[in-house]
Amino acid sequence: VVEACLNFFHSGAAQQSLQTMMDRTHLLKELLATNKFGTLQSSLLEFAADFARRVNSFSRSDSEAKLKGEGKDIFIQATTFVIEYGTQTEWDRFGKWSIKSVNLFSAFIGAIMDVSGPALLRDVLNRCLLQYSITSPQASVSSWTVRKPGEPKILSTPSLHVQKVLEVYPNVVETVDKDKR
Repeated sequence: VVEACLNFFHSGAAQQSLQTMMDRTHLLKELLATNKFGTLQSSLLEFAADFARRVNSFSRSDSEAKLKGEGKDIFIQATTFVIEYGTQTEWDRFGKWSIKSVNLFSAFIGAIMDVSGPALLRDVLNRCLLQYSITSPQASVSSWTVRKPGEPKILSTPSLHVQKVLEVYPNVVETVDKDKR
């Protein structure tokens, strides 16, 4: 029954709202906590792919409200599932979503620090954000450049999203994740 329910969620992922994805996150979290259903590996892999794909379709205001309000713990749990069970493709998608706006990114890293702490923030930085440097199209489109137009293309300061992470967790450069990054 549990497997059928999770497969049903996965099969309809293309139409799932933010709240439905949060409900799915909560269900997976509770199933893992009961320890009665094994690892749920395939369901978690499917969830990571579905969430990373769907997050871009949620409105920024809904995502920000969730990250600043009551649902931030579940949203951060969904983030944890993406980090733990996702692939580089999912991490790239999720990273692009997180830097859509300064307000969204600030709410996101604030929620991570409130709910989970610096280890998850480091993992998000390493897997989802470092590839979006100051010269990347994603950073430019999202107004994350800190270099003024007309300035020479030289090695410059970290992009604004990396600077914001360093503001809330300056010691991140002194830690490594399980992949030694």
